[in-house]
Amino acid sequence: MKLVLKIHRSLRNPEDPEVIEYQGEGPLRALILQAVSNHAFIRDVLFDGEKLKPGILYIYNETELSSMGLLEEQIEEDMVIKIVPILHGG
Repeated sequence: MKLVLKIHRSLRNPEDPEVIEYQGEGPLRALILQAVSNHAFIRDVLFDGEKLKPGILYIYNETELSSMGLLEEQIEEDMVIKIVPILHGG
């Protein structure tokens, strides 16, 4: 499945991409970690080791995924996820 991450500018350096695409299968949280693994600043903003840091919204189809417990689910379709800080989006 194809995962597309659209990362808010406050969560990345100017040289980091706004959009990261990743192809893979597995739980969504693990796929996000794999997708940002080559972008150290973004990875460190979003993750503490393999655990997601608080204060970040993961939005797909107008649904905030972490509050619904959906980040540990297997993805079954291509997804475009907006990643924004709570202060901006919440």
